[in-house]
Amino acid sequence: MNEKGIVKENTIGKAWVECMRRVYNCGADFHDEDVIIKEFPGLLVEITDPQPSDNIVYAHGNGEMIKWMERNFLSTEPVFDENLSYGQRLFDYQGINQIDWVIEKLRNKPETKQAAITLLNAPIHLNMHIPCVCSLDFKIRDDKLNLYLFCRSQDIAKKMYADSLALLKIVNKISTVLNIEVGKMTSFISSAHIYEEDYDLVKSIINDTHI
Repeated sequence: MNEKGIVKENTIGKAWVECMRRVYNCGADFHDEDVIIKEFPGLLVEITDPQPSDNIVYAHGNGEMIKWMERNFLSTEPVFDENLSYGQRLFDYQGINQIDWVIEKLRNKPETKQAAITLLNAPIHLNMHIPCVCSLDFKIRDDKLNLYLFCRSQDIAKKMYADSLALLKIVNKISTVLNIEVGKMTSFISSAHIYEEDYDLVKSIINDTHI
């Protein structure tokens, strides 16, 4: 992977802006059915010190999107008409609380490589909307709890920062129970993209934000 495919920043906001810059400037024009996007396939993003309070996000992000994504990830109430929310998949996955399972896995064996969970069950969900965030992997290394996630697709302009803040709440929940410091969040995004309708917004945020 060349340097264009790697973003490393210390905060969620800085990573968000740099990802928008990278996708907008280096992505390829692509038709996704009837809409035009810029797409950067295979973007690796490392946030070394994610914090819930982020000046860049709260200056340029959408507060309603942040609230909606928190409900999507943290509540077991459905937020879609026919598709399972992330919260249902994480906390009530066919009767299994996968986050509690991760906590027990890490508590019993802090060095484990197996504290990984999926958000897709092929026999049930193939006819549903395939979740953009497909898997979460939690590892304790250097006495810190790190999150690694795989996204088949991520809307960088409108959803990346909201996804990250919601996921950070889950990481903080686990770290509090285990009494361990939060480490880094690392994402591999198979299709990092920006929709044409958001090009002007992206250019505005990039021009207004100096990192």
